[in-house]
Parts: sequence; structure tokens; C-alpha cells
Amino acid sequence: MYPDVPDVIYYDSTETPENVLTIKTGYSYLPVVAESDFNKGVNVAVRGKSAKETMDSLLYQYTHTNDSVTLSTIPIYYL
Repeated sequence: MYPDVPDVIYYDSTETPENVLTIKTGYSYLPVVAESDFNKGVNVAVRGKSAKETMDSLLYQYTHTNDSVTLSTIPIYYL
């Protein structure tokens, strides 16, 4: 399993995040000084499919739930 991708918004360090974007809750804002510094700190990697992702995908594609429910009842007249 791969770890979740962090919720991060990068912005130009010459401006405050309030000026660049509307502030969104749940995100971390990280300033970027220069593009070359940003490229040094970020690694781009290809990621394959994990066994869990493949299993979840197959379960989603090939399983289904019932669309209807049938009830059989018998009246009891002596109650």
C-alpha cells in the first residue's frame, strides 16, 4: 500500500496565501522561493498499482447489490 498524498498547496513566497487563493480548510500552505528550489525538493516517481488497489477495483467492477427485496407474509386471522 502506498501512503496517502498530503493535502498541500504551494504558492509563490513573495505573496501571502490570502492574496493568491481563497483559504481552504484542511490544506497546508507551503511557500516556494524559486522554481529551481521547488524542483530540488520534489521527487517525481512512477507508481505502480498495488494489490489493494487492484482488489478494490475488481470488487467494484464485478460485484453488485440486490435492487429489490421480496417479502412473503402469511396473515394470522386468530390474533
